[in-house]
Formats: sequence, structure tokens, C-alpha cells
Amino acid sequence: MCGESFTPNKTEFTDGSISTAVMKSGALEGDCKTMAETSDTAGNMFLVEGGTCTQSFSNGKFAAKINDTGENTTQEWSLTYTSLQACAGDDTKKYTVVIEGVCTDAEGTGFEVGAVDSCGSTLVYKGKEACAVKVFPLEKYMKKLAPFTGAFIIIAGAVMCFAGSKFLPLTISFLVGFGVTGVCSLIGYNFLDPDNAKMWHLIVLVIAALAFGIVAGFCAFKFLDNWAVTILAFWVGILLALFALKLAQVQNQNITLGAAAVGGILGACLGNKYQ
Repeated sequence: MCGESFTPNKTEFTDGSISTAVMKSGALEGDCKTMAETSDTAGNMFLVEGGTCTQSFSNGKFAAKINDTGENTTQEWSLTYTSLQACAGDDTKKYTVVIEGVCTDAEGTGFEVGAVDSCGSTLVYKGKEACAVKVFPLEKYMKKLAPFTGAFIIIAGAVMCFAGSKFLPLTISFLVGFGVTGVCSLIGYNFLDPDNAKMWHLIVLVIAALAFGIVAGFCAFKFLDNWAVTILAFWVGILLALFALKLAQVQNQNITLGAAAVGGILGACLGNKYQ
């Protein structure tokens, strides 16, 4: 494979049927360079067979599996690349290259060629470099909280039922702030250079995203403090109107739109009156 995201200038794996190279994009030449400069085949990874670039790939799909038993933690991951062209063995399929990582402290580790066929090949890496930097067993803690989830939902539902108008603006504002923070984090993360990003870059990104989320949540609270019940009642009015038409088996679109509008307006009026 040739790719711009790899550090070594060139590393080769050979099992007699396939010869694969890993190099920086600056080392691309010949068929690989031509393939990289063609719009239909442009990618950042290339398969080299017999000294010729035969397949090009775009971004890989990463998946990880960590089993934490408390005594022995196993870590495995895979990086799957799907070609932009059909494979030579079957023009209905795409060529796939899977790089598998296995965390181990054993000696004599490194890359080795796994399964190879006409439409795919597998490279296996075993070593310390395949280990996760930090493992946070979220699933284990979620399982501990699972038995209390039902009680929490019942208590929260009771509070919202009898004193919902007081907590509704806070709840919606929190969700708005949380959502804006998440979106800003994802957008900012895509602009980070994966090769040069440092931990402080991520910290600054999270702080900036959190600031946007707080501002959005505050603005939402100011707006919803007066209009939250009205907006909720408007939505409930629409749902009740649509539910009634569903029971009456009315399928006329104009009647549906009219009933939804009337139901929404009546619900908003009642909600605004009985804040």
C-alpha cells in the first residue's frame, strides 16, 4: 500500500502472491502518481502488485474491540480500505484491504501478511504500538447504572408531570447547549491535522465548543422561559389533531394540513393561557 498517512518512506510485505508497499505520498511515482492525479481514481492509498499500482483507496473505516474482564484486557482493531475500482477477480465487487492490529507484549512482533485472494488481502500487526493509549471501560460502568435507569425515568417523569412547566425551559436549554457543543466539537475536530495535532489542540477545541454550547443554551433559556409551554402545547395540539384524523381514517392531505394547523393554534392558545 502507498499512503500519505504512513510515516515510513517504504516498508514491504511479501508472501509470494502479493507485494505491498507503504510509503509517503511524496514517494509516489509512475502508475501510482498517475492514478493519484486522476479524478476518478484519486485516493490516499494505493495497492501495488508486481511493481504496478492496481487499486486506489480513499479513507479507511476504523473499528475497535476491547474486552475488559478485570483481569485480562484484550485490544484489537481493524482499518478497512475499499477500492475505488472493481477487483480483477470479480467486477461486481470492490477490492478490500484490511489492516488488523493486535495489542501484545510478545517478542518478534510486527507486520505479517494474512489472508489474500483475488478481491482482498489482510495485513496483521502485532505489537505494543497496536495498544490503546488509554482505555475507559464505559460499557462496564453503564451496566452498573442500568438497574437504576427505570427508577430515574419514573422520578423524572413524575417531576415533569406535576411541575413540568418549571423544569421544561431548563431541560430544553440543556439539550440545546449539549447539541451545539457536540456539533461544534465534530466540526472543529475535522479541521485538526491528524499528523500534527497535540493534546492542547483538543483541549482548546473542547473549551471553544463548550463556550458556544453555553451561549446557545442561555439564549434558548431566555426564549423558552416565556414560550416553552406555548411551543410544547402547539406541538401537542398538532399531534392530537393528527391522531384524531388517524382514528377517523381521514387520508385527504388538505384536511390533514388544515386540522394540524387548527390543532396547533388551539394548543398554543391554551398553553399560553395556562402557563
